[in-house]
Amino acid sequence: KVAVLDYGLMTEVSESQRWALLEYIAHLSCSDWPAVARDLQIMGFIPEGVDPAEAGLVDPLGRIMSQLVGGGGAAKINIDRVLVELEELGKSYPLVVPPFFVLILRSFSVIEGIALGVDPDYSIVA
Repeated sequence: KVAVLDYGLMTEVSESQRWALLEYIAHLSCSDWPAVARDLQIMGFIPEGVDPAEAGLVDPLGRIMSQLVGGGGAAKINIDRVLVELEELGKSYPLVVPPFFVLILRSFSVIEGIALGVDPDYSIVA
């Protein structure tokens, strides 16, 4: 087991955001892209009142997210392609990255980096 304690990375995460994060990871692992879009909305990435399916967000999110859950970390992902697709998605849709999630991503990247040193096919999601 690995625990990362960094008191510079503290924030408040609401109960609904915590549950949505757990469900987001579960939905990522089974490639349930409509549910991933709903989870992202609950966490604050997609504004309330926007229906992700009606807005056409589900398919682009699925294409991008499927690249990120394959395992092996950044070495096995075409980062340029993912960044271009994320940029295009951001231009087309009102997406916001909540501050609490930036801190979680930083922690996950540290954990993934340590784990990839032991197992090059490690995936933090699977």
